[in-house]
Amino acid sequence: MRRLASTASAVVTSLAVLLAVVGTAPGAAGWTPTSSAWGGPDVDLIGTGITFTDIPAHVSVGCVQHDLAGSIVNPGLSRSYGSATAALPTVTTASCAGSSLASCAVTPVGSWSLAVTGDRVPPVWPARVDDVTMTVECFQCAFTIQGTINGGFNDVSQVFTPVPGASGLVIATGTGAPAGTMCDLLDLQATDDIEVGGYWTNHPPAGSTPLRISNP
Repeated sequence: MRRLASTASAVVTSLAVLLAVVGTAPGAAGWTPTSSAWGGPDVDLIGTGITFTDIPAHVSVGCVQHDLAGSIVNPGLSRSYGSATAALPTVTTASCAGSSLASCAVTPVGSWSLAVTGDRVPPVWPARVDDVTMTVECFQCAFTIQGTINGGFNDVSQVFTPVPGASGLVIATGTGAPAGTMCDLLDLQATDDIEVGGYWTNHPPAGSTPLRISNP
């Protein structure tokens, strides 16, 4: 009887250990992948060669200056993947023009943000710029671009690089849909996918340090 009781006790103990391991394994219920961000507190992502290309129409708009500035959200604290790593309320554009649209005014709308979206694939963290909205006004053509910019952030070089091809941005529908004779001639249409060219590099302002990310 004592051997039977001992065997039963061992089985129960083994099951408890197994359940504890399963309960903390990646993907188990209640387990949320997270990342921590520190550095800053301010970030200044300076754009280089930033362009926005309507993929179906092969029409691009580029800006000599396209910068994203803000601060790290809760430096040093963990947040779930997809939650804001940095708030980017200041988006500055200048000297914008289109490949077939001459001079253009590209006006950012609202506050953007940067989020880490998955585990690091050295040396890059999957990331995206969220809450992107821009109005584009050129000669006899106006439209709105909105959505997200998917890409990766290298926290060694401090560079955010958009993915090639469809970025997650599209031309808006409704009041933001293409309007004007030139838009019609160029065949710009609502829901067209937008490719983002170039990259952004974080140059920490005076008193700030580079943005660093870890998986706690």
